[in-house]
Amino acid sequence: MRAGPEGQFRPGGRQRHLPRRVCERRADQQGLTKHHHGTPKGVRWKVPPDFSGGGPLAYHGSDRDEYTGRYELKTDSAGPEDWDALIERCRVLRETPDEALEDTLPNHLDVKEAIRFLAVDNALLDSDGHHSRGSDYYVYMDPEGIFHLVHYDNNETFGGRRGGGRRGPGGGGGPGGPPADAGPDGPPPGVDRGGMPREPGGFDRGGGRNRGAGGGQDARRGERRGRERGGRGGPGRGGQGGGGPQPPLAFVDEVETRPVIARILAVPAWRAEHLETLREVAEVQLDWKTLGPRIDAYRDLIEADVVRDPFLGDRTAFL
Repeated sequence: MRAGPEGQFRPGGRQRHLPRRVCERRADQQGLTKHHHGTPKGVRWKVPPDFSGGGPLAYHGSDRDEYTGRYELKTDSAGPEDWDALIERCRVLRETPDEALEDTLPNHLDVKEAIRFLAVDNALLDSDGHHSRGSDYYVYMDPEGIFHLVHYDNNETFGGRRGGGRRGPGGGGGPGGPPADAGPDGPPPGVDRGGMPREPGGFDRGGGRNRGAGGGQDARRGERRGRERGGRGGPGRGGQGGGGPQPPLAFVDEVETRPVIARILAVPAWRAEHLETLREVAEVQLDWKTLGPRIDAYRDLIEADVVRDPFLGDRTAFL
């Protein structure tokens, strides 16, 4: 998980609200692109909230109008040819045969970066992200024509549902932090960071918890439930997110609705890298020994602003 540039905005020089310097960033700013990719050039699209699930680089044919309502262009200098490039990447994801993916896809998508993007999105249970409804992220095409996926608006992670960001510290072991009875080394034995009992075992080679290579019946049942919760697009077209566990190989067969996930997981080497990255995020990056000091550093960064914030009520839990 990479850190980004920090910034504060004080309209008229006055404190209006707590600056969003920690949790959310304006990924459409050229500074962020330069920070992560070494250049401010390229083309950026924002994938806004979409309950139909139509924005995860799914192919909708060659008509540009099918994409302009699903992706918001954020680069003023971009032209029709850039829309055509986006459409072509969607087509490549949809139509490339499995046996040609390993040679073809890296010419269009930063696969290694996408693997980590998907692993983080999965591990954090973002109920408002790429897995849950295929939206609320950025697409960036660099000057070489390679596409990148960028996290954005991650305020409903750790199983938080719609509006979950307002629950405040200490709520449910989600955005508010670890469970109340967690010690300095993490949650109690047998309980995960969301307060849910752990299942026996771990991420096996098949990618599930004691499941087979395809995620097993439980994985398919979980994916089916997710599709049945779909929004105005109907079953199989996304969803409104959720707060429950998610299989490591979620959407492994959903080429039409989650092509980036399905095509990456179709290549054995990439699938193995995805599972290892997911394991590293879940067991190392989210271990309280690793995460706790980072949260403390962020708390120190914004503490003065919290104290001065005239719109914040009780600060006890934060401090």
